[in-house]
Amino acid sequence: MEQKRSRWRRLIWMVALLGVTAHAAPPAGKGNAKTTTTEEESGGINPSSIAVIETDFTASTVEPVESYDTVALTTDDATTDKYALVAPTPEEQISAAATHTVATGRGVVVAVLDGGFDCSHPAICASMLPGFDAIDGDSDPTDLGNGIDEDLDGIADNALGHGNFVTSTVLRAAPDAWILPIRVRDDEGWGTNQQLVRGMRYAIAAGANVINLALSTESANVDLVYDALAEAERAGVTVVVSAGNAASWQELDDLGYANTTVVVGAVDAFDVVASFSNSTTSGAEDIVWAPGVDLYGPMQNGMYGTWSGTSFATGFVSGGVALCVELNPGIAPRKLRRLVTGCGDAVMHAGGEKEARGRRINLWELVR
Repeated sequence: MEQKRSRWRRLIWMVALLGVTAHAAPPAGKGNAKTTTTEEESGGINPSSIAVIETDFTASTVEPVESYDTVALTTDDATTDKYALVAPTPEEQISAAATHTVATGRGVVVAVLDGGFDCSHPAICASMLPGFDAIDGDSDPTDLGNGIDEDLDGIADNALGHGNFVTSTVLRAAPDAWILPIRVRDDEGWGTNQQLVRGMRYAIAAGANVINLALSTESANVDLVYDALAEAERAGVTVVVSAGNAASWQELDDLGYANTTVVVGAVDAFDVVASFSNSTTSGAEDIVWAPGVDLYGPMQNGMYGTWSGTSFATGFVSGGVALCVELNPGIAPRKLRRLVTGCGDAVMHAGGEKEARGRRINLWELVR
């Protein structure tokens, strides 16, 4: 079983994931139930050849990567002014204010394939379309956890809020975009290639313009996912993926090597490449960089928190893609990839050397 073979990842998580300082007990209702899908129901996908994949929670053993502490703010306290006061300002970093006088993503649909959704959160609920659960096979992507540590990493429901947080970064770049939430990860951050493909095909059929994949795959059956990525490109859908958080300068997560995706790494507020962000020196298109360190945003049950990771950097780039689609309806994904990777601001490493592969997204340069 793939989860047993990946037990070493769980041990890394136990080191890397910090404890939650304020974590509301999950309410009664939808938990983490799994369903069995036949080959006929899955559109011809063979369930006997499914690889378990996990969300973008991989970390080095040196430092925590996508660990977080939720902040116990009440709904009354979580006003726009409070949010702006506490949050860092990646909007300034990516020139959002000037850009939003030209484009805001109005009418564009960004499908966020993720997990840990609480679509009723006041920070994002007004932008959420009715979604889909590719795990349970129903129309409700909400997952508020079940309080059980099912992957034995020492933390129950450690993926809660991930989908909300990614959604919030999309909306910070494209505040008038519509978000199509699609659950492809459970409350521990696990899912299968089959579920991912089901989610992607749903997004394509639903008319999404952009698909955001802040997650990783295992190599088993990755061709299954690559075929779905090719389907998305043929349908005119641009797919944005995270580079991964293994602090590797030799490799990306598997999705980063598909020639149909925009690959996103993370930088801090000073455009220094995050120490946890993957990159590569060969074999892939240039990486687009975006803010992904110490971001503040919505979690679950009305709470907010601080989180870091390439997952959240993807949202800013997906939002940037949404702006381009608004201004250029029908633009081909291949042309959009060239546009997004071809402009932006220089990125540096901690030692001061310039990063040669790619630039940090600048929304104003992208749309002007």
